[in-house]
Order: sequence, then structure tokens, then C-alpha cells
Amino acid sequence: MPYSIVNSHPECNGYAVVKDSNNEVIGCHRTEAQAQDQLAAVNIAEYGERALPDNYRPADSPDVPEGRNCGNCGFNVEGYCIKWDDQIAANFYCNAWEPTAQNSKTRTVQALAILKLLRKI
Repeated sequence: MPYSIVNSHPECNGYAVVKDSNNEVIGCHRTEAQAQDQLAAVNIAEYGERALPDNYRPADSPDVPEGRNCGNCGFNVEGYCIKWDDQIAANFYCNAWEPTAQNSKTRTVQALAILKLLRKI
């Protein structure tokens, strides 16, 4: 992704969404969840519709089990969903949620490979 979240940018007090190519701040946020929401919106605007399922929705929706969200899902690796191969917001949820305790060694290896690929972009 050509954008990322940093929490130590000199022009931002809090979490900054920055353009990776030149470190330009495109938004400052008090929380990481707010920054992730902007990051998701920027990526949708730039790249079009997401690969995430139709049931991807805010975690505070009435039908979402309490305490479940992308931020504590076993498929989440630093704000990236390895199941759906897409950037996610921590305060969202989909029906594929799994607890982090069920992560397997295979999933961890897969996640590391994806992160290595993303850092090359």
C-alpha cells in the first residue's frame, strides 16, 4: 500500500496517515482506529472496491458478538487481513472472525510473507 500509519510524525500529534513515497501527512488522528478508518477510505478511493466480504461492517453493529472486531481477530496482522488480503479497520468485523489463540504456525508464516511483499511495494 502506498499509505501507512505512523505514531511519531513531527507534523502530527497522535496517529498520522502518511503517503509512503514522500512521508506527506494526509491526516492526523487521536486514535489508531480513527487512522485505520481513514487509511481504509483512502485505499478505497484510490483503488476502488475492497476485497472484503459484504458482511464487513462496524463492530458496534447490533448483530456483532460483544468483544469481537478486526483488531482482535486472528487474521489481523498489523491492520492487514490475511484471509481477505486487504487493509482493515480495527473497529470493524466480518463473519470470518477467529480468536487470535487459534492462529496456526502456517498462518503466521503466511502473514509474514504477505508483510514482506507489502513492504516492497
